[in-house]
Amino acid sequence: MRRVPSVDSASAYSFAVGLPGIGERVLVAASGTAPTSGWSNVRLSPYFYVNPPSDGVWEFDLVGDEPAGIVLQVVTPVLGVGVFSPPGWMKGVRVHAEGNSVDATVTAGVPAAAARSLSPRAIKTGHVVVRQELAQF
Repeated sequence: MRRVPSVDSASAYSFAVGLPGIGERVLVAASGTAPTSGWSNVRLSPYFYVNPPSDGVWEFDLVGDEPAGIVLQVVTPVLGVGVFSPPGWMKGVRVHAEGNSVDATVTAGVPAAAARSLSPRAIKTGHVVVRQELAQF
C-alpha cells in the first residue's frame, strides 16, 4: 500500500441515514492519477486524531496497491470513494497524495449519480466503499 502519486480533485457530501440507530454519514470521493497502469484497491484512508484539528478539516490519504511486474508507462486515472461516520467537529476534508493535497468543503446531500454507487451495507456501517472500473462497454 502506498499513496497515489497525485490527487486531482476531492468532494464530500453529508447525508442522513433514515435507519434506527444510524445517524449522519459523509461520502468522500477523490480522483487522482498514477504514472503507470496496474494500480489496484485504490481507497481513502482516514486520519485518526487524539485531539481534533483546530481548522476542523478531516484528513485522508488516497492510497492504493502498486502494480507488480510489467506495466504500461501511461498516466492512469484512479478513484477512491468512501462512506464514513463523520466526527462532530468536521467542517471539511483534505485528501493527501504523494505529491500534493486537495481540500473540499462538505456539501449537504448526495448527487444522484453518486448515490447509485452506494451499497446499503456501506451506508449502514460507514465503512470504505471502493469502486474501480477497469473497462466500460
